[in-house]
Amino acid sequence: MKKIVLTALLAGSFAFAGVARADHNDSGHDHSGHAPAEHAASSSAPAKVVDAFAVGLASGNEKLVDKFLAPDVLIAESGGAERSLDEYRKAHLGADMAFMAGVKTTLLKRDEYLSGDIAVIVSENEMKGAYKSMPIHLRSMETMVLRKTEQGDWRIQHIHWSSKEMADAD
Repeated sequence: MKKIVLTALLAGSFAFAGVARADHNDSGHDHSGHAPAEHAASSSAPAKVVDAFAVGLASGNEKLVDKFLAPDVLIAESGGAERSLDEYRKAHLGADMAFMAGVKTTLLKRDEYLSGDIAVIVSENEMKGAYKSMPIHLRSMETMVLRKTEQGDWRIQHIHWSSKEMADAD
């Protein structure tokens, strides 16, 4: 029921004419969407949470990752899903951390949609490096839905990661 209400809130939030949208054109598993992007600091609190979460992944700091994920987070990637923080920890948090430690991530574009206690952050990244001795060069898309808690903190409620390989000439 909670996920249905969140979906309805999110859908309704984009129906408003007053939805705030901010574009960032900063340059600077598919595990590819988990991005501690190199760019100027984002202006919104939800975007800062997204960036701090990515730093936690890249640095292998599980406590930092836990701080920003809702206990009932839904993480969708490569046709699969983890439906809680506990499930994500058991399924592949360790592999995501190892992957992110081996790649450099550059933020290409970021869109932010804010409405009340719901925020959607969509990031397009380029990722380059190596994982398990294999070269990595990907374009990734990351969508995060955040919800403000009763305490006023933003938590990541949903993540969707997808990517495609890039030719070195891209």
